[in-house]
Amino acid sequence: MDEANQIGQQVLSLSNALDSEAKRVWRWAIYCLLFAIAVSALTVAAKSLVFLLVAMFAWFFAWNRWKLARLLRSYLPPPSQDQQAWMESAIKRLENPPAWCRYSEYGAGVTFLLLFALITIEVTATSGIWMRVLYGVCWLLSLAAIVIRVRNARQNHRQSGDAI
Repeated sequence: MDEANQIGQQVLSLSNALDSEAKRVWRWAIYCLLFAIAVSALTVAAKSLVFLLVAMFAWFFAWNRWKLARLLRSYLPPPSQDQQAWMESAIKRLENPPAWCRYSEYGAGVTFLLLFALITIEVTATSGIWMRVLYGVCWLLSLAAIVIRVRNARQNHRQSGDAI
């Protein structure tokens, strides 16, 4: 009976975490949608190609957050029977997200790095030494974060391969 209580507590904890994360992502989906509508209106009013690109990214991010919120909500509510299987299935699916989620996250990361590189080139070409130092530090921190994330992903992949 103690094991059943422990599993029940774990299921409750996971479902509460999924619920709060889904609510947070829904809020971001709404913010992205409002931003996309505003930028689209600005694009029409200004007839600007730059605003069109920003509007396209805004619609992409609104779609991405909407799909992620739906994905998180799909796990809820947990079933009253066979909670152990539900928990294992939910954790496995969260660790291995669908292709659209992985590709859109990679696309967002690459887009961020490209835009950051363009802004860096513009700012460092027109600014003083301290701004160049600041951007150098930002690039070093970004590179360190990427290296750490790749290293952790490889370790997790190796550990999951060893467990099989």
